[in-house]
Order: sequence, then structure tokens, then C-alpha cells
Amino acid sequence: MIVNRFFTDIESRVKKDEQMTSNNNTLNRSQKQSIEDEEMKRRKLKLHLTNIVQKRRLKMNKHKHKKLRK
Repeated sequence: MIVNRFFTDIESRVKKDEQMTSNNNTLNRSQKQSIEDEEMKRRKLKLHLTNIVQKRRLKMNKHKHKKLRK
């Protein structure tokens, strides 16, 4: 009886340890995913902003050339 009790305690500790490591792994994965998502958002925003700046420059140059022609 005592031996069984001892083994169940050990088994329960091992299970708890396994659960903790699995929980930590899932947290790490989710954190990595969230970090990657934020990075992608920043990249998209940068691209969007650079596109806006490029369009503005094109319009400015076009306007400038029209003015110079007259």
C-alpha cells in the first residue's frame, strides 16, 4: 500500500512537470506567433507608407513639369 502511494506521488509529480513544460511550450509558440504578427503588421504599414510617399512624389513631379511647360 505504501509503495503504491509513493509511486502515485511520483507519477503525479511527473505528470505535473510534463503539463508545465507543455504549457510553457504552447505559450512560447503563441508568443512567437504574436511577435511575428506584429512584425508583419509593421512591414505592411511601412510598405503602405512608402507607397503613399512614392505616389505623392510622382504627383509633385508631374505638377512641377506641367508648371515648367507653361
